[in-house]
Amino acid sequence: MKRAVTELGSRALDGRSVVARELARWQEGLILDLGGDEAISTQKRALIEIAMREKLLLDSIDAWLLSLGAGVFDKKKRAIRPVVRERTALADALQRRLTALGLERRPREVRDLDAILAERATRKGSAAESVDAEEVDPS
Repeated sequence: MKRAVTELGSRALDGRSVVARELARWQEGLILDLGGDEAISTQKRALIEIAMREKLLLDSIDAWLLSLGAGVFDKKKRAIRPVVRERTALADALQRRLTALGLERRPREVRDLDAILAERATRKGSAAESVDAEEVDPS
């Protein structure tokens, strides 16, 4: 998994691994929070893809840092290792990306019953007209 992500990027996540499924659930939740698939523009979809990669990297770095325990501190220099600063920069980038997408939850547009019935009636009317036109035109 680690090699695939390193060599191929997030496209290597084909949906079979736990990480890929969790990332897909996160993306689905993000899209729903933004008003659903119909409300997402191409530009927002591109931002969502970038945010997914940033989240994957951030989660991977967090897991690695937590596995180090006290190893994140350089005892000789009495400082935190540079990777912690880089992780913070990545988290800030993800936060900016999510802010650009919008942090508030947007409800999906729900049509009322009258609009649905009117659309169905229009479709049935246009279907009936096309059948009538075929019967009149013998060619």
